[in-house]
Amino acid sequence: MVVVDPARRLLLWVPRDIWCRSFGDRVNTAFARGGHGLLRAALAEIGVTIAHSLCLRRSAVERALSGLSLTVPVPAPLDLLYPLTPLTNIQDGRKIVSFRPPEERLEGERIHQWVGARQSVFGRTGDLVRIERQQVFVRRLLETGFDFGSVIAEPGRISMSSPAALEDAAAVRCHWRFATLDDARPARIQGKEVLVRPGALVRRVMSSRAYRLLAVFARRLRGLLLRRVLIVPSWGVMAARRRVRLLAVLAVRNGMRYLPGYLANVAPHVDGIVAIDDASTDGSGALLQAHPAVLEMLRVPAGRTYWDEVGNYKKLHAAALRHGAEWMLSLDADERLERGFRERAERVIRRGRRLGLRVFTVKMRELWDDLDMYRCDGIWGRKRVSRLFAALPNHRFDYRPLHSVKAPQQGRVAGQFIGADLEIYHLHTLRRPDREARRDRYKALDPGAIWQPGIGYDYLADESGLRRRRIRARRMYLENGLDRRE
Repeated sequence: MVVVDPARRLLLWVPRDIWCRSFGDRVNTAFARGGHGLLRAALAEIGVTIAHSLCLRRSAVERALSGLSLTVPVPAPLDLLYPLTPLTNIQDGRKIVSFRPPEERLEGERIHQWVGARQSVFGRTGDLVRIERQQVFVRRLLETGFDFGSVIAEPGRISMSSPAALEDAAAVRCHWRFATLDDARPARIQGKEVLVRPGALVRRVMSSRAYRLLAVFARRLRGLLLRRVLIVPSWGVMAARRRVRLLAVLAVRNGMRYLPGYLANVAPHVDGIVAIDDASTDGSGALLQAHPAVLEMLRVPAGRTYWDEVGNYKKLHAAALRHGAEWMLSLDADERLERGFRERAERVIRRGRRLGLRVFTVKMRELWDDLDMYRCDGIWGRKRVSRLFAALPNHRFDYRPLHSVKAPQQGRVAGQFIGADLEIYHLHTLRRPDREARRDRYKALDPGAIWQPGIGYDYLADESGLRRRRIRARRMYLENGLDRRE
């Protein structure tokens, strides 16, 4: 919904998900339930006063835009989830649609993908984010002189409360300001994900300059606290009993180099392993199948040549739930757990439950040149990965094809996953040839660093400013029953 304000030369977008208490539904249902009268009343309830209203059928917009070809700016890579077809529900099937800088040419279905997709593969999601793209699109229509008269060419496709509505709409020009009613907050009412706008007094306070400055400071402080300060401790005097059913999930392709050590290291810390062999040709599948800790062995047909990271993980997640997982631990074949990990994890889970936490990040120690030394300078010393998380039937997946987060997206707190005092070790960074091969592989898979913006992949083999630190004895990892220092 867009409110035209000729006096202020303003177009104001109203999110469709704002909740109206008077009739117990979202504001976008008002016209269907009570026509123009209820629509005006619903907008007034949330603090938006209108004199006239004009409603268009979807078919009117589609007819007017048919044959249109329009270029829009794309400042940053966009990857969105979209239904398989424009007229189907996203719950019945989805695909990823991508838009790449610096600009995209929109025509046909691509127009609806741009203005209609609500869910991001990763990053900001929802109606407010979609509105930003809609504003870009409308601005470009105005700038290019689009004939808006074609939208109302057929009276049967529109409904007006008064002809004056057309007069106000016809006054809009490309230099007008665009704004969004963006002070609503997410909520869940009657099982629906909605937005709730605060009352008039609260809105006046929130619109003040002092409040806005304080809000910016609070967001930055909250982010700092969540990332750097709030770390759930894992220490304890008494031995922690195993209280949760913790299963490890593993996707592997040709991992024989690391699998024996993985099984020796991980199996003692978990109640079972669920694995998927992605068309290995080196015997990885047979080794996993024969190990007593592996509860279920999934296999990808040998003919598949591409790596389906998200698809593999969705299968692993479903299998882990079948085997009664309460918590999951996602590790690659070349990663190892610290000594005493299970006891530490039990304490973290128990303490986190009191705070309602369902996902934890762990410290990633990248081994460098020696088995007991890890790199600690720059980005290497800050690496955390979300690998320990509750097994949720309604797990919200990250659909990025590379570097996807395995933890459920609803486990974030204020946009962040909470850290735990737990450590894992990565062996694939140990040798220079492996580091260089890893860099080259990712650069080939993602040449523009689309899936790792701002970081890229050159750093994986760059030794500028290299600093290493020795693993503490009490946090050393075990493999094949041996302390790696031995």
